[in-house]
Amino acid sequence: MIARIDARWLQIGAVGGLLLFGALVRDFALRWEQSALCFTGALGAQFLWIRLLGLKNVGYLSAIVTGIGLSVLVRADSLWVHPLVAFLAISAKFIVRVRGKHIYNPANLGVMLAILFLPGA
Repeated sequence: MIARIDARWLQIGAVGGLLLFGALVRDFALRWEQSALCFTGALGAQFLWIRLLGLKNVGYLSAIVTGIGLSVLVRADSLWVHPLVAFLAISAKFIVRVRGKHIYNPANLGVMLAILFLPGA
């Protein structure tokens, strides 16, 4: 019998490796503060919604994947953009639902929100 691995672990490894490679080798023009704020916004939103909705057995892997993805993809003139985009992206996962399932990939939604609505992103 083959054990099932949560695909989000593979995403964390692949995109996290890209983030690390880009930051250390290719200089993605990434500031450590941007990544830290992306993770803070994503994990903070996940924590908040889990508590507000009283959810059980809900982890933080999706928020980690979103934090990594937004760290790789979003650049902005101001640091406040990063936690805001991450918070909104994760929050949409809990608010915008159809038949109990979220309909947007949180990181993709965050990138769209940053590009379309936030100055300097």
